[in-house]
Amino acid sequence: MFAMLKPALAGALLGLTAVVAVPAQANDFHFRDHRPHVRFGVYYGDWPRYDHYRPRHRCTPEGALYKARRIGVHAPSIDYVSAHRIGVIGRSHGEFVSVTFGRAPGCPRFG
Repeated sequence: MFAMLKPALAGALLGLTAVVAVPAQANDFHFRDHRPHVRFGVYYGDWPRYDHYRPRHRCTPEGALYKARRIGVHAPSIDYVSAHRIGVIGRSHGEFVSVTFGRAPGCPRFG
């Protein structure tokens, strides 16, 4: 009986040392769209992008019109668009009004 157990024990010990000697694999096992996740190159649609690009969320003319309607300007329309400001004209309480918004996130209002 011991003669049969001795080779089995030796084989198990040899198998255990083989498992320990295998080098670790450097994968994070994270898959997107059934593709392996790699850390080089530029892939459109994959976030986070590794070139540190983030889209700038600025005030758009449509956002300025929406905010003008919310603050009570009736029939607003775009007067001008510059690199830093958006002008909106319309009517409020029966009078002509002009409102200027900044191109920053949230469309801040100028005087």
